[in-house]
Amino acid sequence: MKWLNRPTGTYGFNEARGLGALATCIGNVRSENQDRAIVARFTGRVVLEGFIFFGLCDGIGGLRDGATCASRGLAMFLAGMVRNRGTDLGRRLVTSADAANADIFQDYHENGGATLSAVVATARGELLGINVGDSRIYRRAGGVMAAMTLDDNIGSQLRLLGRGDAAGSPLGRQLTQFLGIGKGLEPKIIPIGGTEATHFLTSDGIHGLGERILSEVAVSAPNLTETARRITTVAKWCKGSDNGTIVSIAPNLLHIVKEPIWEPLEMLEVWDSFGSLSIAGDRLLSTWRGYQGVAPAVADLSVQKGGSEQRTTYAKGWQKKGGAKKKNKKQTIGAEKPQPELDVQITEGPAS
Repeated sequence: MKWLNRPTGTYGFNEARGLGALATCIGNVRSENQDRAIVARFTGRVVLEGFIFFGLCDGIGGLRDGATCASRGLAMFLAGMVRNRGTDLGRRLVTSADAANADIFQDYHENGGATLSAVVATARGELLGINVGDSRIYRRAGGVMAAMTLDDNIGSQLRLLGRGDAAGSPLGRQLTQFLGIGKGLEPKIIPIGGTEATHFLTSDGIHGLGERILSEVAVSAPNLTETARRITTVAKWCKGSDNGTIVSIAPNLLHIVKEPIWEPLEMLEVWDSFGSLSIAGDRLLSTWRGYQGVAPAVADLSVQKGGSEQRTTYAKGWQKKGGAKKKNKKQTIGAEKPQPELDVQITEGPAS
């Protein structure tokens, strides 16, 4: 997905309009940030189709194109969530993970991949997580952050066998599964109980700090955005040996996802640590897939950087007048009729 692979700074943080916050840093050692994380909100024509998505993929170090694989994993997973919105959430999570896994595997054949941690809340009242690899889902309650997931690596398996002494070896850190492994993927579905608790997604550059430090920093922060920013900064100060990314998830998601949002067409809003992207229209899914490498069917796409400026681009044959979209009557004779069904907006926030 080109938008997720656009040039960015080495450090960024962003708030996803009351849904949560994201922050990422490249660290002090790596030359490239291979973590990718997004918050997304889908609004369908039918209220019950709506959902809120929080996702993080960490490209596998030592394999090919970690950043690209992480972007593809997130893009394909979210596309699957939109495409299969009529099915129950548990099945949709597994189907979307399988699609992302197959997409990466067909080009890299186990020589490239990414982890996956995600939480999804639907307007139907479903709230679940999914995990593959060694990125994690955390829950904070009573001032304590605790992991809800078990890493898919050899070390975790050794601990289950009572061989904790060997779990910390380089062999113990080897992953047993990831997106891009091909056949045999077994994603773990995580029930997200306690809707009033706060949850987090982290890459290993963050949770390498340990639960005690994560808890102390989180409990002193005044809000989710500051929590994400402080934890990412501490991770860089304390170690910084790997990319560090965190997604803070707002409590009461099932209440938030049911809040009415008036949109005449389907709408997909996406945030990452550096900006946001909105796509609306009947061709939403094909346009989202276009951001993976196919040019979107719009007249122009402009990115505003370095501030909170916004620019909205409408499909060819449309223009904005008086706060509403109206059809542009001036057309070339014999030209193909415009497709007035797409609205794309990109916002870039400050990045360092």
